[in-house]
Amino acid sequence: MTAERTNRPAGRYRIRIRTQVAIVIVLYVLSIGPMFWQWYEAENFGASPLIRIIYAPLRLACAIPLVENCVNRYINWWIA
Repeated sequence: MTAERTNRPAGRYRIRIRTQVAIVIVLYVLSIGPMFWQWYEAENFGASPLIRIIYAPLRLACAIPLVENCVNRYINWWIA
């Protein structure tokens, strides 16, 4: 009985951490929409290396066609 009680808070803690990580990842991906033109300038004209570094993982994830299509549609929604 005591082992069961000690495992419950740890399980809730893991769920909370996973939820927070998922939220941060979703917000990171969604942030490319309003930041697209800054990213574009950094990528093509060398404007801000920090923005290139921040969005490098997203650029790598866009090597997956499904991710690329979703991100491109979202960006087009922002810049249209």
